[in-house]
Amino acid sequence: MFTKELIEIGAAAVVALMSALLTGFVIPWIRSKTSEAQRKALFELAQIAVRAAEQIFNKPGFGEEKKKFVIEWLEKRGVSKDDINALIEAVVFDLKHGQAEAAAYELRRVR
Repeated sequence: MFTKELIEIGAAAVVALMSALLTGFVIPWIRSKTSEAQRKALFELAQIAVRAAEQIFNKPGFGEEKKKFVIEWLEKRGVSKDDINALIEAVVFDLKHGQAEAAAYELRRVR
């Protein structure tokens, strides 16, 4: 029982840290590198790629395959390697927390 509680506390801490990193560093970094229209297009491309990977690899244990698929898909469409990981993390975080639409709105609202 004690181990389960430690795992839950650890998971909550990781989610809090990822949230802080996303709002504090990832989104501002993307904003500084792109215009509003570019951010919207990049974020939408990343959403398409991540959702496609989720559909194609729809069983547990395929995390690496999903990420590889998304990276290759975005690279083929001209997204820079510097942007890809940040975009993937932002989209996955939003999807896991049911906030994809809120994040898209936030990216459109900037400036």
